[in-house]
Amino acid sequence: MDGYARDYRRLLWNDYGHVLRSVGVEVPDVLLPVSMGVEEEEGGGDGEEAMRRGWLERIEGKEGDGEMLNAYVKALIKGHVMGFVRFVAIHQVAGCLWPESMQQDRQETQEDPNTKDSQASSLNANLLKALLSSSVDEDTLQDLLGYSQPASNNSTRGENELGKESRLPPPRSSSLVIPPACYRAASSALQMRRLDWAASVCGGELVRPIMANSIM
Repeated sequence: MDGYARDYRRLLWNDYGHVLRSVGVEVPDVLLPVSMGVEEEEGGGDGEEAMRRGWLERIEGKEGDGEMLNAYVKALIKGHVMGFVRFVAIHQVAGCLWPESMQQDRQETQEDPNTKDSQASSLNANLLKALLSSSVDEDTLQDLLGYSQPASNNSTRGENELGKESRLPPPRSSSLVIPPACYRAASSALQMRRLDWAASVCGGELVRPIMANSIM
């Protein structure tokens, strides 16, 4: 969650990373009301749904710090994080791992797609290689492959019958999808594109552990 100062994030995930294994709080226990300027629709609305919309907006920003991304990857490789802490790590790594997430960021910020393509490709590839060359468990790889939230899944949900991508913003009703559903939220087509990209970067042999147990 990039909304918190980098020093605080680094303090928890790097300097005191050994204590993360003792944080067992689950995602539903963290879904307390947040003030994110999310207005209730006319006539009221579901309180839990409003909270999930607020949390979705809060976690939408991608982690832009390489040191923090390494810390999230390290926590997942060690396999000792759980509950909400694991959810944060999966969310941040998946948001910078798969190419379509970085492409969506450039569209939303109206950046020139040529300015950061090489940087994004290098980041994606390095994250993938770090994960696949490590002892990370297959469940974590599957969760990364299937991970999606309404905004980040816009590339598949916004496709029309001709397969063209819609650039419409996600509907206001979009809300946070919590584990385990968010680890299986990516469509089969999106997962296949991710696998094809992974195989093109690392080769089919390294990608085989993900493909072998793919939920598609």
